[in-house]
Amino acid sequence: MEASTAKKVVAISSLALGGISTITSLFEIGTSSFNFLRFVFSVFLLVVGILLLAIRSESAQKGLLIAVFIFFCFCILIGLLSFLIPFVGWLLGVIIFGIYGVPFAFSIVYFVTSGREATIAADEDLRQVVALDDMERLTQLKQLLDSGAITEEEYEREKHKILG
Repeated sequence: MEASTAKKVVAISSLALGGISTITSLFEIGTSSFNFLRFVFSVFLLVVGILLLAIRSESAQKGLLIAVFIFFCFCILIGLLSFLIPFVGWLLGVIIFGIYGVPFAFSIVYFVTSGREATIAADEDLRQVVALDDMERLTQLKQLLDSGAITEEEYEREKHKILG
């Protein structure tokens, strides 16, 4: 799986969870069941989901994913703690793991694959630089041959050293 796919899954999950939770919180404003902290977390998820899809800076996206990852870690911890409550706690724990486990897992996938993709890109850049250096050396050798500074035999010997 590519890092960009994992990032999109986390963004869409955050949008969905944040959007649904924000809407339900808005209906609770003014009632005794309104929870301000849940409302703040809902808006946080909604904003992060939008920003993950809108921002093009890779470092900014990685920072947002770290923030969301930490948030989902807390949600998973709450899910673990809910298993301690008899009867209803197990159901609540399963629901929390089901809802928050997907973006949590895809956050981990993003971090693993983005590191691997960065390593592959760096290796390709290094190969291009080495190839460019070889081409420059061959060009210089050809210029030396054309100017008469080296013989044909010296040119061929050096060319074979460069090309391996």
